[in-house]
Amino acid sequence: MDPADYQTLVSIYEKDTNDLTRQDLDSFDEIVFSRTQVNAEAGLHRLIGDTVSDRGENDYFTLRVMTLLHQKKVPREELRSNHGAELVLAYENLSSFNDTVLLKKGHVHSLCIICKF
Repeated sequence: MDPADYQTLVSIYEKDTNDLTRQDLDSFDEIVFSRTQVNAEAGLHRLIGDTVSDRGENDYFTLRVMTLLHQKKVPREELRSNHGAELVLAYENLSSFNDTVLLKKGHVHSLCIICKF
């Protein structure tokens, strides 16, 4: 990855979720989907649970990278966990992530950005 693109991704990622703009999300997607090379031949990527609402500050970015891997047909296996179950539960109920069933309050923060946009 180009060093300038990498620095842009880091800057966007490190922003407080309340300060993110649509332009930030579009810039992230532009870099990830248009200018990132993926080696689909590298083998199986195994995600061992708590993929969302536990990895970093913003699950939107995690889900976008997972979308890229899916589009590039990178073999992947994900072990479900209570964190992923919370995302599915809220999606199925069309509810916000503020009323959690399975997670501690601190874990929900990274899911809430998905609802913002």
